[in-house]
Amino acid sequence: MLSPNTKSFALDAAILKRKSLRQAPNVPLRVFNREDGSRLGPIGNISADGLMLFSASQLLLDEVYPMAVVLPVKIKGSKSVAFDGQCVWCEYSEDRPSYIAGFSLDSLDNTNREILQVLVRSYSV
Repeated sequence: MLSPNTKSFALDAAILKRKSLRQAPNVPLRVFNREDGSRLGPIGNISADGLMLFSASQLLLDEVYPMAVVLPVKIKGSKSVAFDGQCVWCEYSEDRPSYIAGFSLDSLDNTNREILQVLVRSYSV
């Protein structure tokens, strides 16, 4: 049962609101800030609507981050996929010395949405 008093309330609520099932990538995929090139972290799971990543630092809730992922192979002639991700939850992980953050991907153009769909379909377990 969801309760605002539990530690993972934001995480539980975000999972319930997901539009599609997330899948774990079967190749390493890293997210970068496409404006300054800084590394945001590796992807833990992904769908065409959102992703979860591991980050060395805490990410700001509701902040929109300009993101890019370098693709393992060219997809539709592109070496990367670019999108904006809004942080919907972020919490410290006891299992690894890092933060885990969930993002919704709401402003994908058609080309990047198609690339992301192929990436999820072809490189997930």
